[in-house]
Amino acid sequence: MTILVTDKKLAGKVYGLSFNGLEELQVIYADSLCDIGKQFLQDKYELVVLPPVDTPYQWICAWLAYRMCKKYSVKFIYWTEKWEPAKLLQPFKKRVKNYIQAKMIAYFAKRANRTVAAGKQSYKYLKSLGIDPRDISIAVDSSTSPQVTENNKFNLKIRLNLPTDSKIILFLGRIVERKGCEDLMKAFARLKDTISKSYLIICGDGPRFGDYLAISEKIDRERIIFCGKINPNIRAEYFKQADVFILPSYTLDGVIEAWGLTVNEALEQGTPVIATTAVGAAYDLADGKNCIMVKEHDDKELADAIINILGYSKNVSSCKALYNNFSVSHMASSFKNIFDKTLSQDRVSSLCS
Repeated sequence: MTILVTDKKLAGKVYGLSFNGLEELQVIYADSLCDIGKQFLQDKYELVVLPPVDTPYQWICAWLAYRMCKKYSVKFIYWTEKWEPAKLLQPFKKRVKNYIQAKMIAYFAKRANRTVAAGKQSYKYLKSLGIDPRDISIAVDSSTSPQVTENNKFNLKIRLNLPTDSKIILFLGRIVERKGCEDLMKAFARLKDTISKSYLIICGDGPRFGDYLAISEKIDRERIIFCGKINPNIRAEYFKQADVFILPSYTLDGVIEAWGLTVNEALEQGTPVIATTAVGAAYDLADGKNCIMVKEHDDKELADAIINILGYSKNVSSCKALYNNFSVSHMASSFKNIFDKTLSQDRVSSLCS
């Protein structure tokens, strides 16, 4: 399998993408559009997976790969995470962008040998574009936290100087407005007297860090703790030792949380999750017990959901069982089955552009 990365800066700086340890995976960075065409001349591929297209440049890269597929009679799959909230009044600029994106996505989806949706919401979106449901498969998005070594393990309550019987409410992600940390702090203000030994732990960094720190001073600075950016190699310990993980994202300027991989990662460590209706993962993983979906931008409903979860003993095995249904291995198996179905043969060599 070959991965062709068309934007090295985006892959590394923004997503921290790393392919270390995957010996059978060839990673190539395309410095120009010509490099995409050259790759088809150098190697023979049986299958190409075209990625989600969000910008005109990404569309051009995908279009060039598509044309090479046509030229060399290579089958191709189009994969997307895109979805849009129903009945949402969007800013004019976002409506125009969504219209253009819809045209770009439909162009490939209608020509692909197979289209892959990242979850239920993406599946509905593709259907709305006129894609035949029989041509759509689902490979639910997933993620995993790096395994924490024995030398790096720690007791989070001791590290943060919390009471041994305290309840930890965790957020881990970028500190940007649409992630909903302000809504989470308002929810905490509603519940902090009801659950007197609860603590809100906010992990991450971003442009709103200082603003939210100031807001926390007005609510309860001692029980709202900002930890800053967490080393990815130890984030599993934060997920594992929390009593509940919250992803309180909301739709901002028409932008939603296409998936929300931290939902998967928290469940993997045995911790229940609350996510909003702006989070794609919630539509697939919410089971009403281990993963609860609440209305976005509603701090009262969020507070009630947190109180409800903290009122029960944490069921680690049940959360892990839910994760196993939506694990990285499950996602990989889904893609493998899609590859096999598309190719109708056992072995597959694929190029992900």
